[in-house]
Amino acid sequence: MNAAVSVIIVTFKRPGLLKQCLASLAQQSVKPDEIIVVDNDPSEINKKRFCAYAEELKQALCYIPGQNKRIASGRNAGARRACGEVAAFIDDDCIAEKSWVENIKAAYRRYPESSAIGGRVENARSDKALPRLQQYIQVLWFNLLYPCPRNDRGLRGLYVLPGESYPVGSLTTNNLSYRKTALAAAGYFNESLVTNEDAELNLRITKAGGRILYDPSLTVYHCHRWSLRAYIGQSFAFGRGLRQWGARQGLQANSLLGLRLKEKCRFAAALFLYPLYILVCLRKPVDALLVLPVFLIREASVSLGYFWPGSSGAPQAAAASPQAPSDFFQLRLDEQYAPQIKGLGELYEIRSVDRLKQRLLRRYPGGVLFLAPRRGLTGEACRCLEEKIRRDACVIVEKGLVDAPPWQSRPRKAPSLAARQKWLMSLAGPLLGVLVNFEFLWRRKAHMAYYCVRRQ
Repeated sequence: MNAAVSVIIVTFKRPGLLKQCLASLAQQSVKPDEIIVVDNDPSEINKKRFCAYAEELKQALCYIPGQNKRIASGRNAGARRACGEVAAFIDDDCIAEKSWVENIKAAYRRYPESSAIGGRVENARSDKALPRLQQYIQVLWFNLLYPCPRNDRGLRGLYVLPGESYPVGSLTTNNLSYRKTALAAAGYFNESLVTNEDAELNLRITKAGGRILYDPSLTVYHCHRWSLRAYIGQSFAFGRGLRQWGARQGLQANSLLGLRLKEKCRFAAALFLYPLYILVCLRKPVDALLVLPVFLIREASVSLGYFWPGSSGAPQAAAASPQAPSDFFQLRLDEQYAPQIKGLGELYEIRSVDRLKQRLLRRYPGGVLFLAPRRGLTGEACRCLEEKIRRDACVIVEKGLVDAPPWQSRPRKAPSLAARQKWLMSLAGPLLGVLVNFEFLWRRKAHMAYYCVRRQ
């Protein structure tokens, strides 16, 4: 049975591109059950213009005035208004292939267990150099972050979009559809984020056990930024969104930090061989000359946005599922903190926690300490813990942050843990002491939240 598809477009001061997008939807082999346009620059003139587009293209159109200029807010307004079982998102600067809606319905019939299904994003401006370069970079990033499990082409497989379906961690919402039930269960998009709202939502869906599928039969053509200034502004906003989402969490999901060392080396090799690949494929020589400079400009713009003053500030998670108080690790102040040793990271953490316990023990003997990694920790989880503390007739005497290591230890094989711990403790002790004393240098990078509690 075919699922009803509601197509949602969020637009902002781009009437020409929107008309192009709506025209592609009017020419679909299977018409969408509903088209919703959310206007983030609402006015009577725009409403009349969009109604004229609908009459010209002979298609029904639902117009919703947006509440603010953030795209997450517009997407939520469209998704809540949608009547279909599937909410399919496409940007106003994209052109849908003729069978796009038909293939969405077919994909949900083939993969009924999927929470979201997205597809290929091709370049709509192949005659312009900068859009071509943006497409090269976008394809390379996608293949590195979410590689096809059956890639038998080596490095060459990183330069083209995969031609088969497989589960991925995230896709962009210029070509992504969600089951409305999965979207509502995840709490919709986080409206406090400037960018990366789609990656943040997809992370919540996959953590809850949902499945996001890449299907190459779902194809749209994206009108990339045509000027370098616009591309730099887009990349800068992306960096701001990463920082606002959460330094560690955002970077792990959308950058090289989430890749293993082997994959990072593969990325470096693929990047520097990209110009040669472009020449071998008989593409325009100017692309081979400019792909690396444009990539470096993009990364510099992202970094500038990430470190720009005012880019931080933890946003509230959008209807994130509350963590139970048991997610906090509990121990007495006179009890030894002994996590499983995997590497230097845990030894660094032990030194930091022991230093905190010694200070608290002098002031609050008999106290109890609650610890939790700050990454992914929500305000709701902290409120749950505070309610539990009050129910147990206890009082919070101090709370704050204690530094965890600014790196992440990798799991080691169990038989080698004991031997590794001996030489690590003997060799790394002085070094860790220096690192702990200068932990203020990376205080904003990685730390744990703590609550010190004692009975009334």
